[in-house]
Amino acid sequence: MQKKRNPATARPSKSREHFHAAGPRCVKLRLSDTDSESFRRKCERESLSLTNDPHETEVLDWIAKVSDSDFS
Repeated sequence: MQKKRNPATARPSKSREHFHAAGPRCVKLRLSDTDSESFRRKCERESLSLTNDPHETEVLDWIAKVSDSDFS
């Protein structure tokens, strides 16, 4: 005997079945809250830690060299 599905869970399950049949794989990501004060402080600390870092200068020079600046 098959268990009756709760209507609240039937729709997401049907959606997952549709995407699974179509081929793409569902991936869930957890991202930081970029609006939070703690996130802003962490970014600032990490950015300041790179001040005068020779490797950072090298990487930024490489990015400028290989980036596509022609937006036409």
